Amino acid sequence: LPDRWHGRGPARLAQGLGKGACRRGSDGCSVALDAVRALAAGTDHTCAVLQNGAVWCWGYNWNGQLGFASGQQTDKPNQGVAQEPGAANFSKSGKVLDAVEVSAGLGHTCARNATGTVFCVGKDDNQEHDAFDVPTDFIQISASRKTSCGITKTDGQIFCSGDSYAGQIAGNGFLKSQKLRNSATAVSVGASHVCAMFNNGPACWGQGSSFGTTGRIDSAQGYTLLAGTGAGGNSITRVEAGGSHTCYVKGGNAYCIGANDSGQAG
Repeated sequence: LPDRWHGRGPARLAQGLGKGACRRGSDGCSVALDAVRALAAGTDHTCAVLQNGAVWCWGYNWNGQLGFASGQQTDKPNQGVAQEPGAANFSKSGKVLDAVEVSAGLGHTCARNATGTVFCVGKDDNQEHDAFDVPTDFIQISASRKTSCGITKTDGQIFCSGDSYAGQIAGNGFLKSQKLRNSATAVSVGASHVCAMFNNGPACWGQGSSFGTTGRIDSAQGYTLLAGTGAGGNSITRVEAGGSHTCYVKGGNAYCIGANDSGQAG
């Protein structure tokens, strides 16, 4: 982002929507958004859900992932210029005014409303949106790069679509919506793997090096618990998939496994 947004330090979201340009302080630049209830950071863009259910996005808009309608911040979806915060307009439904969750990938953004319907904007030529086309009772969503997943209220079913080059959905290639597994309570999509929480602990699949194993997962169902958790896997309460690493919470402490070339695993 240009200097007027990220400043020299971490950007900060402040209250007071529409109060003008960002204010520079010792810790960077303050962007004014009112009462943020949820936040998502994609590869080159960020989105926030406000208390009124509106979704605002900013950053790069190469594929229309900011959801800006013509006449707002930009009417050129592939424009490689960082955009200031603006209200996202989800083309299939108009503005999502009752959003409760948002998730951002490489070139797409998806938002879930209070009733469980998911709307997406931006890149879809790799089936990034397809996971959410049929079910309308999603309770959680996750997007990363060119892959999207969600969990339905019915049976905790995981639906995923998009890029499965590392087997993170099922097989290889760009896939339409696939049912993967049920009884899930949370899902997190990484760059080349997917992790989910179940009653007996976490499971991950896709590129094994991202969660501390080598090669593809080779088991009856194609899933495995995080390496090193063993029978104690059910004491893990949260798992998050990253670019090439995975982090989880166990006993109130955070642990990370996988690649550490940038210090991402600690």
